[in-house]
Amino acid sequence: MLDRIGLGLTAVAAALFSLAPSAGTGTLKITVHDARDRMALTGAWVQVGPFPGVPFSGNSAATNGAGSVFFDDPDLSGPQTVTAAAAGFARLTLIAAAVDSVTLRLQPEIADTTLYGAKAELSGTVSGIAVANNDGNLDIGLVYPSFSIGDVFSGGALPIEAPLDTVTFPLVGEVVLPGNVVLPNQTEGLFFLFSKPNYHFFVPDHRTYDFLCVSGRAPLAALTNPDPRNSMAMREIGVERQIAVNGNRTLTVNSDIDLTVNLTLTMPEAPVGSEMQVFSLADIAEPLGTQTYFYDSKTGIAGTTTQFLLSGRNPMGDLSTSVPFIAGVYGDSSAADAWGAGRVDRTPLVLPATRTVGAFFNLPDLMQSNDHFAWSDVARPGVTPDPTWAVATFRLSPITPGDSTVTTRTLWEVWTAASSGSFALPHLDPAAPGGIMDAAETPDADQLTWDELVGDPGGPIQQVLDDPYSSATRFSRRTVPISRPVTAVPPEGGSARAALRFLAPSPNPFHETTRLRIEVPSEGWLSVRVYDPAGRLVAVLMDGRVAPGPVSLTWSGAGGRGKRAPAGVYFVRATTGGQSVVRRVVLR
Repeated sequence: MLDRIGLGLTAVAAALFSLAPSAGTGTLKITVHDARDRMALTGAWVQVGPFPGVPFSGNSAATNGAGSVFFDDPDLSGPQTVTAAAAGFARLTLIAAAVDSVTLRLQPEIADTTLYGAKAELSGTVSGIAVANNDGNLDIGLVYPSFSIGDVFSGGALPIEAPLDTVTFPLVGEVVLPGNVVLPNQTEGLFFLFSKPNYHFFVPDHRTYDFLCVSGRAPLAALTNPDPRNSMAMREIGVERQIAVNGNRTLTVNSDIDLTVNLTLTMPEAPVGSEMQVFSLADIAEPLGTQTYFYDSKTGIAGTTTQFLLSGRNPMGDLSTSVPFIAGVYGDSSAADAWGAGRVDRTPLVLPATRTVGAFFNLPDLMQSNDHFAWSDVARPGVTPDPTWAVATFRLSPITPGDSTVTTRTLWEVWTAASSGSFALPHLDPAAPGGIMDAAETPDADQLTWDELVGDPGGPIQQVLDDPYSSATRFSRRTVPISRPVTAVPPEGGSARAALRFLAPSPNPFHETTRLRIEVPSEGWLSVRVYDPAGRLVAVLMDGRVAPGPVSLTWSGAGGRGKRAPAGVYFVRATTGGQSVVRRVVLR
């Protein structure tokens, strides 16, 4: 797993969610932003519903200059499925959750390797770091801007870009260090001076930050260790709060707050051989939102490492409003990073303390059937709460994990209620930007992968979309390779549309049963599914291989677990060989 801020903290994949929608009003406003800077995306493509023309004709449109599009139709009742897409961005679908107004933030298809947009350089020194000379150790500081916990756990780009500095030290020689690392003047070996007093790094411009320096003591060999966290005893923190950045600026950070090694953590549920990471943290309420201070972080391998000793601090002095808490993650220790789980424990913490990081969600098992994706329940009865939301991410990823010659592309992100346990990708007009690429048609040694993350945050839908970690306590995930699903609707009058015939259901409307007659043009896999107007799967009527010719099915109105669906409008979709036809039925 990737160390994301110099010598300090490690990014952890995950993300998820909960919402409590209200009743629909017949109107819906969708706003689309670039997730990197939250600026409006003009001309983004938006579809309401699972298919073109469903739940009403004219259910797709482009965003205006403010990045918004408005829909007004009597069929817009209750939570809706919406999809947003734009050239150069991953598609984003929200399943049966959009009500009244919602803002969707699209991630770039190819992740930026540097900060996006205007950036400013912050540089300066750190005063007050306590130094011990000639003890065989070095006192090292790490300067960084404040984050939200979601910045770290989401796996996205952190708001810092630290250039690499080459520094020549006595005894050691040339060492490459991130620009946000400082070493105050100190002497080892009686008269050898070790010094890197200045820091510098870039942050997004025109924002307000808390800037911190966390410092610790580590053996001299830590200078050549790519990840020295486990050898460092974190001893101090300095904080400069609410610093407005408008262009390059210098700042002296005063390291004047003691940290103490007084927190013992264990993680007995981590599978043997998995990589473990634990964190000592504190939330700080600031005018622009809660920020998370990272006091300490340690790593280990389950079955080898039995406990972790971390530094922390109780609320007092300049940090009297801080709320300390702990977090831990475990995951696949191979380069594939194919699975993992996380736990955020915000129960009151008074130091010194010994805590167990446990009660994780189970890992999900994943199943695909063309455009239908399902996962196993991750809840542990009597141990964990139920998950609330899940996020699926479809990517083109290297066949060989870690292959730097292959560019990873994020293609589609789908948010859906975890209680559903499944979703079907919406079918969109071929003119919609982006979509699921065919790995066989790219020049790279890549494959399609599906990552499903399941967690338990709560709150209104917009809060969940903006910061799913603000109330999350658990998440788990798994990544698997998949085959390419069919999600484009053939154009009207095209040969693909004519090849698959779906005759008018009869009777329609119906009360007892309706007959569905489909003429399949060639042998292959046939999927026939029933959806409600919001795009939620109601029933699977057929999912298997068939011979060419007529196929006759009936639907009695039965939904999941055989329970009868409520009276109303439903849509039956037949899909085979890259072709899809939808019929509308009314259950009375």
